[in-house]
Amino acid sequence: MPKKQILIVDDNTTLIEALKDVLEDEYEIESATNGRDALLKFSQQIPSVVLMDYKMPGMNGLETLRCMRTEVNPVPVIIMSAYGNENLMRSAIECGANYYISKPFTLFTVKETLERFIA
Repeated sequence: MPKKQILIVDDNTTLIEALKDVLEDEYEIESATNGRDALLKFSQQIPSVVLMDYKMPGMNGLETLRCMRTEVNPVPVIIMSAYGNENLMRSAIECGANYYISKPFTLFTVKETLERFIA
């Protein structure tokens, strides 16, 4: 059976690499460092789930999420942010996020969260 694909979107390449190291045995990993690149990769190959940072240069995670939600077959999107306030969490859910993870987080938390949303 082919591996499920995860699109990781974060401007922190160190975090992307750490997540890849932990997840690549179980999942096929695609990554992007900004919203525009994420939308391009998303349109080329719709992943099983998107793990996306909120604060990125140019297009932030919520703006990117709004664009992703125009797809006919929406996929689960998990927003990650160091700005874990209630207003941001509410905005993320209103924009169509399925879940919200506050940074810093443990890699166990990420794996556990992904398993909840990948069928």
